[in-house]
Amino acid sequence: MRKQKRKPNEDQNVFYKRLCRLTSQYLKLPENLVFDVVLCWDGINYLDREVFVFLCRFLETLTHDETLIHAYVYTHEKLPAEPGEFELINNSLVRRHNVNDKTVPVEAYNQTDFTRLMPRFSIQQSILLKNGV
Repeated sequence: MRKQKRKPNEDQNVFYKRLCRLTSQYLKLPENLVFDVVLCWDGINYLDREVFVFLCRFLETLTHDETLIHAYVYTHEKLPAEPGEFELINNSLVRRHNVNDKTVPVEAYNQTDFTRLMPRFSIQQSILLKNGV
């Protein structure tokens, strides 16, 4: 799939709908596919805001009113340079494995950002961990 650019005078909503259609065709998703749970882990932190908005719009087409989205969102000024690998230890423990020790600056999302960028979704639970996640 070629990198898609917004056409001159193309409304942002029309652009996102076009990207959703192209992405569905590219991924060859089955019709009527709906997820009950979406595991984003820490991937959201690595998306620029326009891509994040597109992801939210795309997920709207693949979710229902009871779908849960799980994500680790960094609140510190820096985050690991690459997304981590996550290991489920037991029902209440998840271990994150860093690919390396490098960090990069981050423009962290906050709850207001999520409310604005993900209007169809709502935050049901937010827990601040010791490490700023």
